[in-house]
Amino acid sequence: MLSRISIILVFTFIFNFDKCICLLELTNNVNANINANIDVGYKENVNSNSYPIVLLHGITSDKTELTAVANWLFEELPNNVYNIEIGNGKMDSIFKTMDWQLNELCYQIYNIPELENGFHFIGMSQGGLLARGYVERCNKFPVINLITWVSPHAGVFGFDELYFNFDNVYKPFYQNLYSFSGYWKDPFSYEMYLSSASYLPYLNNEYNITELPIYYDLLDGLKKTDYQTVGWEPEISKANMLSLNNFVMIWSPNDDVLSPPESGKFEFYDIISLKNGYSHYDQLNLFDGFINGEPLPVKNLFESEQFTKDLIGLRTLYESNRLHILETNCTHTGHKTQTCFSQLEKLTFPFLV
Repeated sequence: MLSRISIILVFTFIFNFDKCICLLELTNNVNANINANIDVGYKENVNSNSYPIVLLHGITSDKTELTAVANWLFEELPNNVYNIEIGNGKMDSIFKTMDWQLNELCYQIYNIPELENGFHFIGMSQGGLLARGYVERCNKFPVINLITWVSPHAGVFGFDELYFNFDNVYKPFYQNLYSFSGYWKDPFSYEMYLSSASYLPYLNNEYNITELPIYYDLLDGLKKTDYQTVGWEPEISKANMLSLNNFVMIWSPNDDVLSPPESGKFEFYDIISLKNGYSHYDQLNLFDGFINGEPLPVKNLFESEQFTKDLIGLRTLYESNRLHILETNCTHTGHKTQTCFSQLEKLTFPFLV
């Protein structure tokens, strides 16, 4: 199974390699050491009230995947547009950890002086998790509005029709090999996810969730790590989220990549229901979000402890009308194409002007 996954990911990179296109001109505002990773749409007489927009691609992608989006935003809006690439793009989006990518992202943003007084951040898919990571852990150059398109905020238990049902995904080797392993959430092995997943449990402050007993004695003390030793401080993360003017999550029930699609609006499979309702034998019949032909139940965000305990500030944002959950009918990758632009214009532009 692992070799199959690796082959598919590598071939995704190879077959998309010929799509390299430049967006617009690079400006002098970007540090020479990193400007190769950033395409810039820059207006000389930009409205001083128009914050710059930063775009960030997802997994198996680079900045060229968002060139059409960047050009569209640049042409339709008064804002300057920065289309950022992490590392060398496609390969690093897969084979570098989320922590590595986040550190690289923060470094790049801090080397763009125009962003110092604030900017809007649009993250696509995995890029949305990194954008939120920037807000929670960095944010010296503050994000004004955080907008994510089909981003797996609550984790994934499958990409498209690939399901990684193998016991090694949470071992350090695989956590250091694949970016998505850091937000891979096996609802049947939630304790192991909490103990070993290297990114999402910290990003979501999930160690304060008490819905399930966490059996540390069975985990050999794997999750005794202090948040600060890995660069996360929950109080600062929450305060940074609450500094946002708006947090906008755009998801699609037609998302054909994320499993479940509802992760794009911070919802996930109902772990308690699954833990109590299915045997190991049932799990062997898991396919495409179904067990024995029945769909896996998804827990509503507003009933989750993530919301009710306000772990990263979602409840406070909602109660102050700053949390927005919006829906398209596009496919996952369709959000990068003109087929979805008319829907995204209505949902996104009000938060950019």
